[in-house]
Amino acid sequence: MLFRHYLLFFIIICFANCGGHKNKSIAKENYNKQSILKNNVAQLQSGLDLTATGNEPTTWEIKINFEDSIYFIAADGNKLTIATNKSKTTKTAEYIWISSELKSKKIEIYIYANFCNKKEKTQKVTVAFSSKNYTGCGLYLQNVQLQNKWMLYKFRNEFVDHLKFVPTLMLDLDNNKMEWKDGCNNTKSKIKVEGEKIFFTEIKQTTLSCIDTEITNVLMNNIKGGVASYYFKNDILYLYLLDDSLLVFKKSN
Repeated sequence: MLFRHYLLFFIIICFANCGGHKNKSIAKENYNKQSILKNNVAQLQSGLDLTATGNEPTTWEIKINFEDSIYFIAADGNKLTIATNKSKTTKTAEYIWISSELKSKKIEIYIYANFCNKKEKTQKVTVAFSSKNYTGCGLYLQNVQLQNKWMLYKFRNEFVDHLKFVPTLMLDLDNNKMEWKDGCNNTKSKIKVEGEKIFFTEIKQTTLSCIDTEITNVLMNNIKGGVASYYFKNDILYLYLLDDSLLVFKKSN
């Protein structure tokens, strides 16, 4: 009987300690994720679209704002800051190639489509500069607030609460998908978020005859161009389309 009491005591202690360690591990992992996300959002708000780091052949880092500048620095003393409008950029299905030359210093950057880490969505990045080849991994920054179901609030600065069915926009960053519903037709698309831009591909739409389709037509005509810009203010999503149309969204309950 005494042995059973001791055994039960040790089992209880073990479960308590094991559970405590597990909870601490989960809490630490969640804290690290939140810290990374907070840092990514801060960098995004500063204008950055992509950051990359590596340890080959030495520690290095590159920060890219596709509409402004590229900053590269390595532990071996190599560093360079260049304007992106002075660079040549080529996009293919396999990579983005950026090349620039400043005062006889040439830099070539390749951002590959294949992942370094699929779960973390990091991509292989190489930098050729000053007769050296640097390799590492990069991450397109994105505001995780996008991951939500959104209800249209304003269209071209006018409220849309008079509509019989207020359109909704579902953005799924984990699976790179978008779905738009206007009460009549559904629109689906693959998406890729790079900095403050959303790129659309493989767009599919149902073709029912509807009365009120102006907003959907504007959306469709613009995302066929492949890209839209976004930003947040007070948890409200602002989506700028190619024709300068502005769609404003609130989170759907």
